[in-house]
Amino acid sequence: MLKLIIAQHQELIRVGLIHCFSDKKYEINYDISDFISLIQYLSNNHADILLLDGALLRNDIKHAIAELNRLAPKIKIIITTDEETYYNFYKFLNTGLISAICLKTDPCKDYTVAIERIINKGSYISNSLNKKISEHNSKLTPKELQVIELLVLGLSNKEVATSLNNSERTINVHRSNIMQKLHLTNVVELINFTYSYGMSRLNLYRS
Repeated sequence: MLKLIIAQHQELIRVGLIHCFSDKKYEINYDISDFISLIQYLSNNHADILLLDGALLRNDIKHAIAELNRLAPKIKIIITTDEETYYNFYKFLNTGLISAICLKTDPCKDYTVAIERIINKGSYISNSLNKKISEHNSKLTPKELQVIELLVLGLSNKEVATSLNNSERTINVHRSNIMQKLHLTNVVELINFTYSYGMSRLNLYRS
């Protein structure tokens, strides 16, 4: 029997997830609504799956996830999040620190599929989240992605042009298009954008 921890800040979400998994296949501990209580529980108890509200991690997401993996290295983490903050967790899926991401508005079937997938050593992104990522993929061209990566590394427009074997004017055009598509005004905002959303290599935009 799989043992689940449902750690959610909002009571309504906790109750909904309890309902999703209220059958004999799962043993549920759901009375956890803050990160400190979760750490204390994992220090003394075993679980197979953690359905974790991304909002409980607050600002230091990387440190918090690393702490969870240290306390329970075999646990599979499913992040529940919303449309505004799912970017923050995507890079941890790629590195294996978490196993799945679902939106809080996703139906029960997405959560059950997520568990089935990760138990079989896979990863999972819910259907609605995949759709949003696809929308982002369509925003930037491959050349614009290359330009962004070099700008984030600190290269000037001239250095980017040399690296990509383009004219500086061409790079300026790409840069202007990037800013317009992402609703930004300068490179500093671009750098902050990529790091704030956990996209230092713009993983979300890669097909």
